[in-house]
Amino acid sequence: MSYYNNCNSNCSTSECDSLQPDFTIKRYDTNPAVRISVEDCSGIMDLTDPNLVVEVNMWTKSFLKKTILSVENKILLANDIGFNQLLIGDLLFFDHPRTPEYMQVMSVDENTKEITVLRGLNNTAANTWKKGTTFYIYRIISSLGGIELVYDDIINITGNVIKDQLIQSNLIYNWNQNDTMLSGCYWMEFKLMKVIPQNSKLFFNFDSILQYNIGSDSIFVTKDLELSSYEFDYKNSILEVESNLSLYDYIFISESDDIKIVESPDDEGNILIIPNINLDESISIIPILDQGDNSVSVSVYDTNGISLINATQPGTEIKTLGYIKYRDEIVGNYHAGSVDNNFKIEFNDKADSLIIKSVINQISYINISSAPKTKTRVCSIKLKEFNSELQDNVKIYIGINTIPSVQNLEGVEWVRRFPNCGDGFVVKVVNSVTKEM
Repeated sequence: MSYYNNCNSNCSTSECDSLQPDFTIKRYDTNPAVRISVEDCSGIMDLTDPNLVVEVNMWTKSFLKKTILSVENKILLANDIGFNQLLIGDLLFFDHPRTPEYMQVMSVDENTKEITVLRGLNNTAANTWKKGTTFYIYRIISSLGGIELVYDDIINITGNVIKDQLIQSNLIYNWNQNDTMLSGCYWMEFKLMKVIPQNSKLFFNFDSILQYNIGSDSIFVTKDLELSSYEFDYKNSILEVESNLSLYDYIFISESDDIKIVESPDDEGNILIIPNINLDESISIIPILDQGDNSVSVSVYDTNGISLINATQPGTEIKTLGYIKYRDEIVGNYHAGSVDNNFKIEFNDKADSLIIKSVINQISYINISSAPKTKTRVCSIKLKEFNSELQDNVKIYIGINTIPSVQNLEGVEWVRRFPNCGDGFVVKVVNSVTKEM
């Protein structure tokens, strides 16, 4: 699918039957991937720059059946357009050049067709919206796409063979399970952006942008990060991660063969996630056990056996504070990061650059909610010598089920969207009666 193909498509209506899709996939399928070949006036686009990031959005359109005031939280869809293309937890976007608004679907009444929403998300304000206002239902928002480069040997005009020449550059999106859960027509847009790499005196080979999928195991925040300074005094140094975390967010140390966390005798600082299923088997609750006797419940939404929002897998264990052991020797102590505390490690005089690098590369992020806030998590990782000023820090952006939106990133050199005409590629998800989920 080339991005030129969509320029003359009839994309101005929400009636699916009148659209000519650029891409069709069966409901519940996750293959084939969406792949578009990109070129510009000079020919094949060179996408070999490692600082290029691809973001994908997909949405459908609907209209308000009646005016909603800024204090109201229930909406109706005109002619029920888009009603069967939204799920609990979906984001709705009401566009305006100065005062846009994001809403989140909290519940759906199948009888009255009334949608209950949470108003004013993502730092937007609740506004009054008139009857007939167009709004957008996001099936995919800021998800991570990829770049595919195709090489081959070519014969030039002199008849000589030139090896390994770039013959095609593709933007690609691999479907997630929830992307094709609902049939209908959608618009899809690829966003290509170049991120300016951060300069660092101490840290090397780190990723600036990370994606975390709801319900996944923890991800390594600093995996493969290297320490590149020979002058830094690593003994008794202090590592701190300042972050804008939400409730149920944790930054902690994942244990490995070399690295273990020694807890206090009363198990304070230990979180264990265990499942509990309701009697009707429709909703599962995950109690979070913390510090021995405290607990909190997190809901997992199920409808007819289909999980709309996944939750953290049972059996996950998070140690939020304690001593750090490297190969059975204590090298420091730490406190996990949460909405109330910064992640912090105080290394002792047994720590050296190898040990500190091994510990840093086990720093992990997890969210234990079934419906986490979608704001971008910004983690500033700082390492400083004992009793000295800050030596260096880097910023890492974590997106829940997405990569962070461009406006949330620092140091974006340029942005380019595909297609470059029309609303987007038209994607049709065809209903399937043979679902296997």
